[in-house]
Amino acid sequence: MIKVSLDEIVSGNELQFPIFDGFGRLLIGKGVAITDSMLDRLKKLGVRKVPIEEEGYEDIEEVDLVDQKSVIEANKALRDVSNDIKKNKIADPEIIMDAADKLISEILNKPKLSIAVNDVRIYRDYLLSHMTRTAIFSAILGTSLGYNDYKLKTLMLSSYLHDIGLLLLEYQDENKIVSFEGHPQYKDHPTIGRDVVRRLGFSSVVANAIVQHHERLDGTGFPNSTKIINDYAQIISIISFFDSLTQPFVGEGYSPSEALELIMGNSGIMFDQDIVKIFVKKVMPYPPGTLVLLSNDIICVVKDVNPSFVLRPTVKTYGIYENHEIKRFELDQIIEIDLVKELSLTIVGQVNSKGVLKRFTNPESL
Repeated sequence: MIKVSLDEIVSGNELQFPIFDGFGRLLIGKGVAITDSMLDRLKKLGVRKVPIEEEGYEDIEEVDLVDQKSVIEANKALRDVSNDIKKNKIADPEIIMDAADKLISEILNKPKLSIAVNDVRIYRDYLLSHMTRTAIFSAILGTSLGYNDYKLKTLMLSSYLHDIGLLLLEYQDENKIVSFEGHPQYKDHPTIGRDVVRRLGFSSVVANAIVQHHERLDGTGFPNSTKIINDYAQIISIISFFDSLTQPFVGEGYSPSEALELIMGNSGIMFDQDIVKIFVKKVMPYPPGTLVLLSNDIICVVKDVNPSFVLRPTVKTYGIYENHEIKRFELDQIIEIDLVKELSLTIVGQVNSKGVLKRFTNPESL
């Protein structure tokens, strides 16, 4: 499996994994040969990269943090509750509790999980997926921080519902949203979210985490510009910021390594230094299937990630970078390299979602 830009796909390429929208509707099935009309549809939905089958790289597998069914159910729970609130119906908080419990259960059954970015974004379902991803990533970080069951459940609920206020904002035409920040009530959404979860019967701890998730240690956040921020909100602020950078609503996102650089640069300024240190160790900068550039100008595909050395994965050679383009290797030229053992080689760049190589300015700083 290799993750490639839609611009690089040609008619006939087969998907390595099925693509669903945020509500579980199958868009394209596994093994289906992609047609030009499928490509056009994916582009209109905002998909940037897809995993395709490629000879010589069949042994590379996608990282699934939790079961896709659980993610779909979590998205649906958010949609159902928000729709009930919009229609002034009585929303059932148990729907949220059940979805959160399922996510926590799966995460606890996989103690060595890392935070991995999935490039397949469906903009129509973006906010629901962002909220669910933030909950999953936050819970993974919470386990590394040694949170007990009560604190982990509180963190999960707070992060899962952190943007409920944003989800409830009304737009004249949801199909023409350019950015959430452009809404006149955007900076009110943490307060709106706090008030909503209070009415749903969630604890004051959850409500306080939600109202503070855009606050920053240096006082530059909103809605209250406070410098005193609870731990749950500190975690959510880092995770939500990271997810928004790497998987933005529109436009080209940061690579995980670039996003880490930005977060580390604001450690102790915007974000809690101790939490950032643990967070950095849990992020997978180069998920399997990612195309990276080595210091010897060889383009490789990431095969496996060593949890103890996330910056030095096992890779398989793919091609060489010459004259601003990638020249593919033949099958008999593909070899496997363990960067933990090959210390003379480092990752110095990454192929982004547009199929363009981006060299890192300071590859060793992570």
